[in-house]
This record gives sequence, C-alpha cells and structure tokens, in this order.
Amino acid sequence: MSELLYGAERSNCVEINRREVHATISRIKVVPFDMAAAEQLARLRAHFETAGKRRPRIDLMIAAQVVAAGATLVSHFGRRQAVRQERPGVWLALLLSAGAACGSNAPGGERKTTLEAGVDGPIDGAADATYRIQGWDFLMAGGALYNNLDYSFTVGHEDGTFEPPAATPGGGSAALRRQLRYLRAFFDEIPFWRMQPAGEGAVRGPDGATVRSLEEPGKVYAIYVHHGRAVKGGKPQYHVDSEATAREVMVRLPAGNYSVMWRDTRSGVDVKSETVTVTGRDVRLTSPVYSEDVALLVRAVSARRR
Repeated sequence: MSELLYGAERSNCVEINRREVHATISRIKVVPFDMAAAEQLARLRAHFETAGKRRPRIDLMIAAQVVAAGATLVSHFGRRQAVRQERPGVWLALLLSAGAACGSNAPGGERKTTLEAGVDGPIDGAADATYRIQGWDFLMAGGALYNNLDYSFTVGHEDGTFEPPAATPGGGSAALRRQLRYLRAFFDEIPFWRMQPAGEGAVRGPDGATVRSLEEPGKVYAIYVHHGRAVKGGKPQYHVDSEATAREVMVRLPAGNYSVMWRDTRSGVDVKSETVTVTGRDVRLTSPVYSEDVALLVRAVSARRR
C-alpha cells in the first residue's frame, strides 16, 4: 500500500489520487505485517546472508508476508525478464526456500513508453518462441503457475486466429497454444509435486545457455535448456538464438542405469532416446540437433512412473 500512496504523494493531483488509493484499499483485504511475518523475514534474511546472497529488504518482506499468510504470490515477470537476467531465480529462491508457491501472470502485457525508456513498442516482442521459453523457464525453475496473455483473441477473432502486428505488447497464436499444451503434457509425465530445483552445479549446459532442472534424486530428473536472453536496448528486448546444432549437457547422477529422452518443445515429439550406465558422478549427454530450446527427461530404469 505504501507504494501506491507514495505514487499519489508524488503525483500532480495528490488529493484526488490519494482518495483513489484509499477507495481501492477499502475494497480489498489488507493483511498486516505481523509478528509471524517478522519471524519469517528474520529466517529468510539469515538464510540468504549465511549463504552469502544478500537480497533487497523489500523482496524479503514480500516473501515473508506471503509465507506467513499461507498465500500464493502471483507476480508479473514479463517485464523483469526483459530487463533483469536473474529472473526468475531470485523470487523463486526466496519463496521456495520458505515452502511458498509463486506464479508468473500475464507476461507480454506491458509496453515501454517514449517517456519511460526512449522507445515505444513491445518489450519482449510477439514471437512464439519468447513465450514458450518463458513458460518452460519459469515452471522448470520451480514456479507453480504460468499464465501468458494471448493477443490472437480479439473481437471478430474469438477463435484465436488474429495475427498480432509487430507493435503488439505480446504474442499469441494457435501454434503457441499447442506448444504450451506440450509443456503441460511434459509435467503430466513427471511427479513434479515431489521434485525440487536441482542444486548448483548438478546440471551444466552449453556456453551461453540457460539451464533449469527439477529432480527427485536418484529417480527422475527433468532438464530444460534454452537460448533466450535479454538484450539491453534491443527491439524487442528479448532475443532467442535460433542456431540449430547438437549440444552437450553434463548431469550429476548416482551410479545406475538411466533412460534418457530428449523432447522437441515445439512439436511435443521425442527426438532421441537412449539408455546410459553411470559409474561416476557426472555423465555427458549429447543432444540431437535443435534450435531455441529443448527438454530432457532422465529416469532411473528401476524408477516407477508417476
């Protein structure tokens, strides 16, 4: 609430905007930052400082409030991804460490104006790859919900066949919806409710790639590799490398036999499968030729399916 009131105080119409803020507040439940939230804040702050990872106090306070209230945080990460490479790691690390859930709601819904950034146009662009990658990236980092805006649904195009022009703040298409359905299907195959983000160094991807991994140690490992990144000053600001080539991923696994399956995220088709025997800690896995992104499922041969 303080951010809204601060905005009112800095505006040209202080009294009018102050009344608007209070009218808005009167229609929602405001949860106080109480002793339970203070205790959660102390635990989170100590946890990250002990690990040598300081976090902004306001971020810690939000996370502590969510955990203390037993709530779920739904936040807009579309813009953060465009301007801050650490997304979604920081928020998810904060909330997952405390057992809370976090969602990414409505990416692709913001524009930067000329006043704000010297440009007028979409932040992340309208390409399907951008929002497919953001969905996979967020959920494979431990997120609980991904809900993108789809600009292909308009008046007169209620069937989702409108083709958003380049200046649209986000994307959307029948192809993207199919690709997100394949993402859902992937999660239907794994016991995600028992899995956690893999520890640092457990999975190492090719240079320049972002790697996310969920694991049920010794049983199931879900891995996602993508080549999307923020480009400062870019138009759009989110760029996806489309070079098609085979790449290597190093995975730390206990000794044993494992089935390995590589999946094309655009078609939902398994494009390579093999069985590997692990005798040491790390195993080198070579992908099929792919571009933009690829998913990988490693399962102990003796492990039961979900």
